[in-house]
Amino acid sequence: MVNQLIPGKIIISYPNFCNNSYNISQVEEFANSNNLTLTIEYVENSGYDTGTIFYQSRAEGTTVVNGARLLIRVAK
Repeated sequence: MVNQLIPGKIIISYPNFCNNSYNISQVEEFANSNNLTLTIEYVENSGYDTGTIFYQSRAEGTTVVNGARLLIRVAK
């Protein structure tokens, strides 16, 4: 997560949730902290280990907007 300081405001950017350094609980915490609506889809995907986040709807580095929707897909 990248934070930039702008006078009177902190800008938060989406991290890369798909690089195996985040688990579902951490994404939920990020979503709650930033007032995001999080949707988690569990998808059959033999290319990833079970529980691996392999897709996020907001690109890494995109500015977080309060109340936005975030979708992640997790291998099952």
